[in-house]
Amino acid sequence: MFSIKAILNCFELASTLKVNFEKSSIGGVGCSLHMLQRSASILNCDLMKTLLKYLGMLVGGCYKKKQVLGKGGG
Repeated sequence: MFSIKAILNCFELASTLKVNFEKSSIGGVGCSLHMLQRSASILNCDLMKTLLKYLGMLVGGCYKKKQVLGKGGG
């Protein structure tokens, strides 16, 4: 996670734009909650509260679960 923070710092220096970590949030797919909490602590940002919908599909949930599919089976 320190690598990501270093990359974002390099982006800030190269672009003269500023990453606002207080308004940012982090989420992950296939990551443990512990790892996400640690990453959010390192980056000084929040955790994503809900699943992300991208191209009509939920990202971050198990696609085999009924509550993600919205129907039985999988």
